[in-house]
Amino acid sequence: MRSWNRDAMRILAILSGLTTANISMATEQVPYQVIESLREDIELRRYQPVLVAQTDIVAGSFREASDIGFRRLAGFIFGDNSGEQKIAMTAPVIMESPMASGQSSGNGIWRMAFAMPSEWSLDSLPTPRRTDVLIRELPARNVAALRFSGRGSDAQFAEAEAQLRQVLDLKSIEAGDASTARYNAPWVPPFLRRNEVLIEIQSPSGPRDVR
Repeated sequence: MRSWNRDAMRILAILSGLTTANISMATEQVPYQVIESLREDIELRRYQPVLVAQTDIVAGSFREASDIGFRRLAGFIFGDNSGEQKIAMTAPVIMESPMASGQSSGNGIWRMAFAMPSEWSLDSLPTPRRTDVLIRELPARNVAALRFSGRGSDAQFAEAEAQLRQVLDLKSIEAGDASTARYNAPWVPPFLRRNEVLIEIQSPSGPRDVR
């Protein structure tokens, strides 16, 4: 077994004992500006460009896609790359809603992404060894976010997305594609977990224009 696989197991074991607060202190999170709070659990946010490692997964369920995608991306940050370098884990783990794959009934193409720590750039980041792990820079974007606790199942995310789209519709805010954001290891108690649905909204010339 390669050393990066052993390192992955050690780090995942450590994460299993962390609470939400501990993870927030120990793990770099993707920064954002809060533009407006629509209610206690819903924010409009502005994200600046961010470098990510991403992978597309053909799978029949959210859970299956999550497992496959996490293994691929965890391998990359734990050393399965051109420099065999370790890259710190960040939060959240992003999963985009599936697109039809056309390959088999019930399957879709899911996309998972890990944000890279701010210390890395396109020039300094090592190249993934796997051809199905890609490095790209996400552009600046405005999103609406609905936060909730729990296991973060596909049913919970679907319900949260429906709620968020309803609120955006009532506010006459143009809504785009949705993605899920998970901040915690799967062993953290569900009531302590931070989960979010993110929906891209029309990007105005300035953050305040979305009001």
